[in-house]
Order: sequence, then structure tokens, then C-alpha cells
Amino acid sequence: MIVHVTNGTYFNTWLMKKTGIQSVSFNEAMMNGPVTKNPFDEEFISQRANVHHVSKEDYMTNMQPFLDMVSQLNQIDELVLWFGVDAFCQMNLLTIYQVLKQHNYQGVVKTVLFDENEPWDRILYQKSVEINWETMTDLYHKVLVERKSSECDDEIMKRAIQLYLDLYDENGRLNQLIRQYPLMSETELIKVLMEHSKEEGLSDVQALEMIRKVRKVK
Repeated sequence: MIVHVTNGTYFNTWLMKKTGIQSVSFNEAMMNGPVTKNPFDEEFISQRANVHHVSKEDYMTNMQPFLDMVSQLNQIDELVLWFGVDAFCQMNLLTIYQVLKQHNYQGVVKTVLFDENEPWDRILYQKSVEINWETMTDLYHKVLVERKSSECDDEIMKRAIQLYLDLYDENGRLNQLIRQYPLMSETELIKVLMEHSKEEGLSDVQALEMIRKVRKVK
């Protein structure tokens, strides 16, 4: 059995419309907020629900399609992962790789990487890339849990790690950009951040949280 996993429900709908492929979306945003060492255990779920300001029940409902897939990994021969090259998608990929390692997945893993800022029809012609995903699980703990830099041979992931860590640096590029516009409204500044964060793949929610953190607004 082959199962396709995508970077979100919007891409899921597009892929289904274009190809008829039914897929499972990974409805998380691992680039936003703290992370614990064991994805989807009780501690992880509690913390991530708190990050997203939802109840644990609502969080589980949102993640249930992915978790159902995880519970059936021993029946899946091949996984095809459709994710962007931005930091947002790459941090989600690190989490998925960690989940696969924790469950000792023995099947084939194919990763299709694409730039969401380019015409999506090109994605259908892209071949999967060879990624040693088992070695990347070490990055999950170093980067996402500890928020420390780590060596990486994959250039796309290496760049994503740099961008991710820069977000949580008080003197990082986007934090400095926020300080340049102390009087700009949150709505307008979100637009500025979104325009300047295509590599990061910043969401409007995370942009707002960054603004309020820098401005120390509760």
C-alpha cells in the first residue's frame, strides 16, 4: 500500500483535484512554539495544544487523520511526502521523520520537495529526492527541541534550520524588521512580514505572535 502525506489540507484538495490522489495532511506548524522530544505522546499533545490555543480534544481531532495513518504504518509499503522547501515545511518534515523512526518504519520513504511560490502544476513533474531521513531524526532533538544549530549535509534542510533558529533570535532578521516599524498597525506589519518571509513560510498567526512578542503586547 502507498500512502501520500502532504503539507496541509489546501494542498491536499489541489492534489486530489489534479491527480485523483487521496492523501493525508499533516496539520501542524512545528516551526511555531516549543516542542517536546516524543512527538504525539501526552506531554507533546498538551504542549502543542497550548501553543495553538486549543483544547487537547480539538488538537487531536485536527491531527487524527495523520495519527490514524501512523497507527497503520506496518501495513504501508511506501510513503510519499509532499512538502515545500521553506522552513515551515522542513520543520514539519523533521517531525514526520522522527515519528517514522520511533515506530521503526521499514517501508520506502519518498520525499517530493517543491517551492510553493512557483506555479503548482510544476510539482506534478518533479521526481522524489533521495533523503537519508533516518539521520535527520537526530536533527529533530537538536534543532526543534533544544533550538541549537546542528550540522546537516542536506542543503535545503541546512538552510531551513538557519531560518528557523533566526526566528527565535532576538536579533534575527524578522525581529529586526518588526522593530523598524514601531508605529505600524499589526495588520499592515503582518503583510510586511509575510512579504519578507517566503523562505521561512511564515503564517499570519506566527507573524502576529512575533509582532506582539517584540512589542511586548499580551
